[in-house]
Amino acid sequence: MQDSRLLIAGTISGLNNQLSGFSFASNNISTSAATLAPYSIDMQPQNLNGLTSNSGADWGEGTQLFLKYLLTTDQNGAAVNSGVTSLIINLLAATNAAMTSGVLTLASVTATVLTAGSYGYALIPPQIGSVGVEFLGASFQAMGAAATQGAIVCEITNVIDDPKKYFKSGFSVY
Repeated sequence: MQDSRLLIAGTISGLNNQLSGFSFASNNISTSAATLAPYSIDMQPQNLNGLTSNSGADWGEGTQLFLKYLLTTDQNGAAVNSGVTSLIINLLAATNAAMTSGVLTLASVTATVLTAGSYGYALIPPQIGSVGVEFLGASFQAMGAAATQGAIVCEITNVIDDPKKYFKSGFSVY
């Protein structure tokens, strides 16, 4: 189950729950500078009157959290172009929703398998609630060559899923 409010890159269709990735071609994922993901997550809770609370959310206790990435194809059905040797995905924290003020890098993961369906995780440090920032976001940087095709979905999750552990239907157990 995915929560659209925990997506940092990509979208979930309200009609059929289909994932669409953040397009590399449309967003200039270069080798020279990191490109910000399109969304950020506000960690500051809302009170019952809809006003922002100054108490902050407790993101540091309880279940471990992860930034999950999934490489997908772009709107033309193309995976990450050749020449890109890896993709660096940074989990960022900032004091504003645009992810431009008070930015801290909390975690990083490097994707080296760049085929559609490849995925990975970055552990979010439990100290997230004590770094004094309100927003979570991500950035992407290509290595080797600019990423001119392909797409990515990034989300915050507390579950590490492994699609390889499930078996095809129709098998028999003796």
